Amino acid sequence: MMPPPHRRTVPVLALLTAAALLAGCASADPAQDADDVAAAAGVAHGASKEEYLAAFEDVEEITLITQLGGAEGSISNVSKEAYMDAVTEWSGGRITFEVAYGNGIVMDPTEGDNALADGRLDLNFAVGAGFEPDVYPYNRLLSDAGFLTAYGPSGATALTGFMMQVMADNDVFYQEWEDAGVHILAPTHNGILSAIFILACSDDYANSAAGISGRIAAVGSAANQAQAGGLGLTPVTLPWTEVYEGLQRGVVDCYVTPLSAIQSASLDPLIPFASADTDVAFANIPTALAFGKDRWDELPLVARQLLFDRMDVLFTTAWTEDFGGAGEMLAKLESHGGGLVPFEADARAALRAANEKLLADMAARGLDGVDVDRFVEIADEWQDRIAEYGLPQGDLAEYLRGTAPTPADFDAILDALFTEFLADRRPAA
Repeated sequence: MMPPPHRRTVPVLALLTAAALLAGCASADPAQDADDVAAAAGVAHGASKEEYLAAFEDVEEITLITQLGGAEGSISNVSKEAYMDAVTEWSGGRITFEVAYGNGIVMDPTEGDNALADGRLDLNFAVGAGFEPDVYPYNRLLSDAGFLTAYGPSGATALTGFMMQVMADNDVFYQEWEDAGVHILAPTHNGILSAIFILACSDDYANSAAGISGRIAAVGSAANQAQAGGLGLTPVTLPWTEVYEGLQRGVVDCYVTPLSAIQSASLDPLIPFASADTDVAFANIPTALAFGKDRWDELPLVARQLLFDRMDVLFTTAWTEDFGGAGEMLAKLESHGGGLVPFEADARAALRAANEKLLADMAARGLDGVDVDRFVEIADEWQDRIAEYGLPQGDLAEYLRGTAPTPADFDAILDALFTEFLADRRPAA
């Protein structure tokens, strides 16, 4: 069989077999010895690079198969590649990843979970309940609720915290994925480019409800459809491959989308007039870092711990490197005579009303054990935490013209994520 296109091998993780661990060891109870060795192979959270390297000395090499949506070198891949490189480095080269660029293994996002369950992919950075709302009703509810936090300069960071806290409060969200053969490490890991959805249009009416009323907008989810309708837009669903032509031919006037989609499809000349608000947001489709459950369970303890611990690199790189990519997209929009501006009062009020109706509809789904009012409380808590951590709030375009953030800016929030909401999820013997 020919390999998928655009695939290359980069440094990655190693798999330790029980036979290798037990070689040269004699015991009356081999099963107990195996358990002891596996426990000894683990390290504590916060372990140094040297401690990890020592723990990997006897681990045999393994290769993890994954894919990335962007072409090799795309800014949309930066945080994922940084994560993989960190895992490889900290494992002493015992862990390597085989990467298919341009989603060279699974093109259809609705197949991303199946590919993990059946072994076509070992890990996937782009599994999302929003792609299959009927298959994952609980996680679809959480995905739809992303509009509660995904706005303003720190919306991507707040969204990550919000989703992790909700999932830590109720195991039903993790369990729904596990039942499908998928092990979730992080429910979302995107930065500004992908987490914050905007309204981008072909002419200078994007920020006013009066201006956009009656215009036709391409949308990607049922929640976006409801929000666009609330703004007075006529929402239509177009396949991703048809959006460019639809905008070019004037079939649609606007697009509810993240900046990353505008970037990857070179849509900026067609829809340079964009709007995003400081305190009200469109629903997005958060994507998770996920493993095939069977593949995850067979990895040695230290490997699973390293893959878990180095999510700090994934998060901080997304939150910092996306700043530059989003700034570049803003400059491109402005070069075409447009830009990124807040909504005017009428559009802000209309979107807020649409979101309130969305919340009511979510509560009406009546999923056992899920309290949508608690979602709102947690979202409010995260806005307070963003201020407490000193992360920026306010106008998104103004933020992107300022000083780039550094990883140190996120130390406090990373500590909170790992100690408060992920500690019980860290692999242990």
